[in-house]
Amino acid sequence: TICFSLSTRQCGLQRMFLQSGASLPSRAPRWPAALGAAAAAAGLLAFGNVSLPASAFLGSSVGADSIRRCRHPGAVLRSVTATATETQQDFRRQAGSADLDKLRDLASRGLADEAEDSLYDLIDAGGKPEAAHFAAVISACAPGSDTERAERWLFRMRALQVEPEREVYHALMRVAAEAGSSTEAETWMMESWKAGFEPDLISFTLMLRALRKAGDSAKVESWFERLMDRGLQPDIACVNEVIGLYSEQGKLAKATEWFNIATQSLGLAPDVETFRLVISALTLAGDLQGAEKYVDKMIEQNVKPDASIYVLLTGNGRTERPRDVVERWAQRLVDDNMEMDSDAYTAVIGAWAAAGEPQRAEEWYSKMVQDGSVTAEALALVVDALVLHDNEEGAEAADEWIGQFSEMGKEITPSVHAARASAYCNIGDFEQVEARMQNMETKGLQMNEDCLTVMLLAYANAQPQQTLLAEQMFKQQMLRGKMRATREVLEALRAAVGGARCLSLRRELKISSMSSGIPQSETADISLRGIEASKFSKWSKPRESRVWQRLKKPEPPKQPLSWE
Repeated sequence: TICFSLSTRQCGLQRMFLQSGASLPSRAPRWPAALGAAAAAAGLLAFGNVSLPASAFLGSSVGADSIRRCRHPGAVLRSVTATATETQQDFRRQAGSADLDKLRDLASRGLADEAEDSLYDLIDAGGKPEAAHFAAVISACAPGSDTERAERWLFRMRALQVEPEREVYHALMRVAAEAGSSTEAETWMMESWKAGFEPDLISFTLMLRALRKAGDSAKVESWFERLMDRGLQPDIACVNEVIGLYSEQGKLAKATEWFNIATQSLGLAPDVETFRLVISALTLAGDLQGAEKYVDKMIEQNVKPDASIYVLLTGNGRTERPRDVVERWAQRLVDDNMEMDSDAYTAVIGAWAAAGEPQRAEEWYSKMVQDGSVTAEALALVVDALVLHDNEEGAEAADEWIGQFSEMGKEITPSVHAARASAYCNIGDFEQVEARMQNMETKGLQMNEDCLTVMLLAYANAQPQQTLLAEQMFKQQMLRGKMRATREVLEALRAAVGGARCLSLRRELKISSMSSGIPQSETADISLRGIEASKFSKWSKPRESRVWQRLKKPEPPKQPLSWE
């Protein structure tokens, strides 16, 4: 072995390799023969106080005698410099490619902080990021709809004299689209055009995505026509954005019309997402038979449905489903051996809870635990179903599931605490509910909308009704600014203080339908008459909301009307 112990500061060549971002392996690779011989002769290669075998630096055709007999050190040094430059560039290309793959992976998962750190590491290591690296970091801002953060990275990229390419403009449009800003998406499309990149199919797809997120059905078809006018051939992903817009707005006729346009006029093969959007529109319209026909059509066209398709038919507890429909499609999930994720499990649990079947909800939650995909949201659903079963056995089972969830090292959320306390709100024991909420806060958790709903329901069911306490609690939570007046909260408030006072409080606290996430057309119903439960409650039973269900007193038998 040959021992090289020169100082790092005395070795510019070594610094060049280190700045390339390459780490020093425990066993050094085999370097080119000319580089090894010349560097050893000039005394330039050193890797700290590390003893390495001669073969790590010397080629098989160059020995120690050749080094000693070197008569032209100047030529050797020029050869060393050229070879080192090529090696450095190779290292940077490899490091840059690896970093780009890592950045794209982080971006696909929406990990913006980690993507930024990775890019900073590349720069600190002496690497020069390219436009593709910045595009990946900007794309990471899309899941969070963080348009300001994306624009800051565009500024930093230009400050480093890196010119944006088409991929960068696509990334900026993607962030704007997820934020639902169609105006901003259009601006970036125009900026891309000015930079010499004519709008392509990806640009138009992102523009349609922005319109879908913004709910702008007035412009979506005109933008699709622009796409066609430019001679671009739309793909099914592009058409899915249009179908998705109409499906989410409950416009069944338009959704099915565009399905036919895609399959018949454009000759496109529908994918799973296409069918999912149309089936979703049908189930929202209450046409379960039509939805089942589209599932059959899927299978006929060799498009394999996934669990999300079947879950649309079982429902998730927020919409009305007959028990036999829930039973049939839940069983098909089992029979077809569908791969279930946490969302699918949660939906089926919610469907059985809404159907008044706590045991079936518990069975599916048990399967979810066995698959290792259990979530706090699913736990809240099954706990709520068990305690509403109104017996001690259900409450004991709920406590066991909560204890097991905690033993897994998972955090018990406020919604779980609210679900467990819901047993007391049925009987109007508001003191027990208050005690549970206070105990939750001692653990560092803050009340959320579910907790506030349970509190207001307990005040509403109390004997005598605690109207003043309900009003004070609602005001206190709203003035903190950390909670929204959701539909469930507002209906619970209406039950506790009355419709007229509920409306007065909303005006006093300036709670609009927009800030509550409630359509304006339903505002009066919530404040004065209540709303149809199947439209808002994730724990609702068919035709009756979870809230209204707990408040409803037995109605006296109706006397037949008589003319006498």
